[in-house]
Amino acid sequence: MNQLPDSISGYVHSVSPIKLSKINSKYFTASLQTDRDTYHHTVIFQCNQQTSWNNAARNCSAIKLMNAKKVPNSNDTKYDIQSTSSTTLEVTQVPFPHKPPKQPHPSTIAEMKTLDAQHHIPTLKAKVTKIESVKNVFFNNTEAEVMNCWITDETGGIQIALWDNFITEVYQGNSYNFTNLMTKRYQQKTFLQSTRHTTITPLKIQISTGPLHQMSEDEISPHKNITSALQGVQINISKHCPKCATLQQDFAPQCAFHRCTKCKMLRSGTAYVTKLGGILEFKENKTELSLTMSNSILKRFLTPLLDLGKTDAQDIEQMFLAMKSLTVTFTQNMQVLQMQETPNDDTDEELLHIEETQLSPEPAALFIPQKTAVKETKHSNDEQFLQIVETESSQEPAALFMPQKRPVTETKHSCKKTKCDT
Repeated sequence: MNQLPDSISGYVHSVSPIKLSKINSKYFTASLQTDRDTYHHTVIFQCNQQTSWNNAARNCSAIKLMNAKKVPNSNDTKYDIQSTSSTTLEVTQVPFPHKPPKQPHPSTIAEMKTLDAQHHIPTLKAKVTKIESVKNVFFNNTEAEVMNCWITDETGGIQIALWDNFITEVYQGNSYNFTNLMTKRYQQKTFLQSTRHTTITPLKIQISTGPLHQMSEDEISPHKNITSALQGVQINISKHCPKCATLQQDFAPQCAFHRCTKCKMLRSGTAYVTKLGGILEFKENKTELSLTMSNSILKRFLTPLLDLGKTDAQDIEQMFLAMKSLTVTFTQNMQVLQMQETPNDDTDEELLHIEETQLSPEPAALFIPQKTAVKETKHSNDEQFLQIVETESSQEPAALFMPQKRPVTETKHSCKKTKCDT
C-alpha cells in the first residue's frame, strides 16, 4: 500500500453501518465518487467519523481526504481507498456533479453467487430445498442459534444462514420471498445470511427449480421421519439476562423479580429470556432412537400450546407423554427439524359427525315436498304458528325424511304444549 501524496476529493455515497473485522477491528465502508462516473470502494477505520460521512452523503456535500491510502484492485477503478487513524476529512468543492452510482440489484441466485461479501440483497424469491441442523454459536459474547438452508430458483442453488427468530419461519419444500439479506464469503464461495432487517414471507405459488438448475447432492435433503408414541422425554429450561445474556443459575420462577448474577440489574422475572432444549426418545424396530431438540424448534412447537413463562420442565414433559403419537422430521445427526402431534382419525371423525348434526337444517323444513300445503293455525292463546299438512304423501314428511341417527327433540311453545306438529 502506498500513501497518496495528494488529497482525494469527491462525493460520499452508500455509508454502511459499523462492522467488525475478523481480527475484531471496527470499521465502516462507503463509496467515494472522485469524478463524474468514477467510484472507489472506501474503508474507514476511524469510526468516530461516521457521523461526518453520513452528513456528507445526506447533504450531497463533497469532502477532501488527506493522508488516505490506496489499495490496488482488479476493478476498472484501479484502487480502493483506506482512511486510517492519520487521515483527516474536511468539506470541499469539486468540479463535477453529484451522481449516485448505478447499483443494479441481483434478482437471481446465479447472479448472487458472483458477488463479494457484504453486498445487500433487497429481495429474493426462492424455494427451500434443504434444512440442516440448528447450531448454537457465540457471537459478540452472546449465545445465538443459526441454521443453514439450501434455497433454489431456476438459475441455481445457494446456502443461506438464518439466525435466531428466522429459524422457525421456513419449512422444507415451501417457497418464500426473502428481503434484506447480506452476502458473505467463505472458502472462495458466496453465501447468504439474514440480518436484523430481514423479512420472510410465504409465497402461494411454488418457485420451480426449472430445467436450468440440476440440484447437487448437497442440496438434496437426507432427512428422515418417524411417527410413533414417545418412550421418554427430557426438557431443560434456562433463563438468561436480556442485557448481558448471562445464564441465571438461581432463577426462581415463582418470584416476581430477579437480580442478574453478572450485571446486577434487578428486573421483572418475565423480562428474562427463556431458552429450551430437550431429548425425545422413541423405539424403532426394537432400537432406541434419541433425538435432540433445539430452543427454536421447541418454542415453535410449544408456544401455541403453553405459556412458557409459567410452565416448568415437568409440565412440558408430561404434555409430550400424554400425546398418543408424534410425527418428527430429523437429520442424519439426530437433530429435530419439525414435529407435530399425529392426528387421531377416530377423534376427527367424531368431531366431524357432531358438527354435521348441529349444522343440518330441520328435516321437515328441508324435505317438504313441492305440493305440500302450509296453512296458518291459531292456538287458544292466539299465538300463530305454521302447521304442515300433507296433501299427497301417505307419510308425514318429518318421518319420511328424518336421518336415522338424528335424535328427535321436544319443542315447547309459549302456549305450553309439550309437543308440536312442526
